[in-house]
Amino acid sequence: MDRALLSALLLVSIALAVEFPGFGWTINPLAQGFYQAGPIKLVRGGGYPIYLGTYQAVPGNQSGVCVPFWWRDLVGAKQANDAGINGKGVKVLIIDSGVDDKVLKQVFGRGVDYHFNAAYQVYKDQCIKNETIAGIKYCILEEIPSGWQKIVYAIPLNQSLDEMGHGTAVAATILSIAPNVTLYSARVAIDMLILDQNNTLYAKQVLIDSFAVNWALTHAVYGPDLKPGTSDDADIVNMSLGGMFYPSPGPMESLDIPYELLIWYLYRVPLQNLSKNVLVVAAAGNDAENIPAVPAGIDEATAVSALEYLNGSWVLAPFTQTGYGIDFAELGAGMYLPVPKNSIIAQYINDSCSNVTGDVKWVRLDGTSFAAPMLSGLAALWEQASGLKGQELYNLLKSNAIDLGPTGYDQETGWGMVKAPTGTIVLNNSSSTSSTGIPMIFAPALVALRKKKKVLAALLLLSASVFALNVTANSVAIASALASGVTAYLAYGDLTASVISALLGFGIMMSALFLAMLILKILKKQ
Repeated sequence: MDRALLSALLLVSIALAVEFPGFGWTINPLAQGFYQAGPIKLVRGGGYPIYLGTYQAVPGNQSGVCVPFWWRDLVGAKQANDAGINGKGVKVLIIDSGVDDKVLKQVFGRGVDYHFNAAYQVYKDQCIKNETIAGIKYCILEEIPSGWQKIVYAIPLNQSLDEMGHGTAVAATILSIAPNVTLYSARVAIDMLILDQNNTLYAKQVLIDSFAVNWALTHAVYGPDLKPGTSDDADIVNMSLGGMFYPSPGPMESLDIPYELLIWYLYRVPLQNLSKNVLVVAAAGNDAENIPAVPAGIDEATAVSALEYLNGSWVLAPFTQTGYGIDFAELGAGMYLPVPKNSIIAQYINDSCSNVTGDVKWVRLDGTSFAAPMLSGLAALWEQASGLKGQELYNLLKSNAIDLGPTGYDQETGWGMVKAPTGTIVLNNSSSTSSTGIPMIFAPALVALRKKKKVLAALLLLSASVFALNVTANSVAIASALASGVTAYLAYGDLTASVISALLGFGIMMSALFLAMLILKILKKQ
């Protein structure tokens, strides 16, 4: 399929989905409103979703204090840094909304070592013109007149721009632990602008683009020279973004399905290629579901859930997603972090901790988006100290994690919490892999079971999913679409529609399976 057409489908599905607005910090413009003066406030960054409502920086107002990087002592980062373990020589790629160098230079005395404008690299041939809007120079992709206003899809040309503030907060989290890492930033966002009749900016929406994420995972991960196997390849990738796979209520479910399948493909394939030599860290998500977001739920990703530090103890944050595929848990609540003072996060977060100095606004943030870079920073320290990378580094982190839940692995904190290395490092030659995630096409069955407790229908969906796993890519699409459609009725519709849809889906699957078996028999005879 033509890339432009696929891109259009992505934008349509992002714009129209209600329960599934895309990734991470995107907000559905039709269902939730735009970023503009008014009632919208932003609660959590990264993972899924940015929550809209009254802002409460810290659950229970117990975790964290209004002190920059107050967690450094707690996780042993200060002691490790003082001993020369500071991430030097380790290359970390942040795939996010961009990173503002002015903020990092003010806070850390350094900036990003190399910026990639991943979205521009993907769509540069589709720019119809360059135009400056509200002080930002854009590559304009599309202009859509709509009454008194005009909708414009555009990519900022400034590679170090972070309109959201999210990527800058992620970078600051990493540098608070490993200040001397070589830092790469891949900006994967596209702006949706609403202009009035005078061409004045009325509202702005920052959207993650999945093709840009794929470009980052297949190009930026290999460093500034874009060549695999050279000395500038990234060692660690941080992805504080993700989405949940279950259908939207209403008539738009069908738009979610190809989107979900496409995202799975665009993430899974490069992660499979990277997993041996690169540690890919992903936020588990903030929707309090028992299914990790994607890409965290993909086998090859290292999924991180969030902890709070309450009354001297580490406890699971109430918003964090958990479930099969969680690998580790790190601090992700009450994070006092710097963001650009004019960023969207800065505009909508105001509490007793908020403070503006120079180009920086300090704010308290919650989210697995910040638990993930905590692990990325700590992993950089372990890599510097041990010389291990990729899967071997994962095994080392697993061996040295502090067990917080039941003995051994659990679905809430994974193998436990990683702290900075101290003393002699114990190497583990185990060949274990990242904790198994949930195959994306199993998710509809699990959601059906959880939402309405309909065991039979869930089993039917699971059967369809198993079939889809073992035949062709087209069958995966068909099976997942049917399963997800049935789940939509299970979760939001009536029983009659659920039964009819389940039987229809099951019948089609069984017919397809019969044909597949028949074809296999014919092929074997030849």
